[in-house]
Amino acid sequence: MNMRSIRWIVLFSLVLLSGCSSLKPDYSLFKSDLEARTDALWKRGYGYNNPNPERIRNGQEPLNFDGKPDNLKTAVGDIGERAIGNVIAFTVFEAIPAVFRGFADKIRR
Repeated sequence: MNMRSIRWIVLFSLVLLSGCSSLKPDYSLFKSDLEARTDALWKRGYGYNNPNPERIRNGQEPLNFDGKPDNLKTAVGDIGERAIGNVIAFTVFEAIPAVFRGFADKIRR
């Protein structure tokens, strides 16, 4: 396979993935319903290799799915991490393409 065909395959793949909803970022700062339900089930002890049943038996606080305790400090940290991620995602997926579209419009005129 030569470089030209590899380039066409990559270009075709990018065109197919451009409409994929999984590439569109979610800018919410709070957990989605799915994440909240997953955490609730995990804290009750469901799931493979879950340390929470042992923690509950020992009287310890159960952990969230990401391995962090469920407290205010962790929640604030999660919101901060999501805010930083939102800024990065917005820059990469929306701001930079808008700048290039602006340059393309100026060149066309």
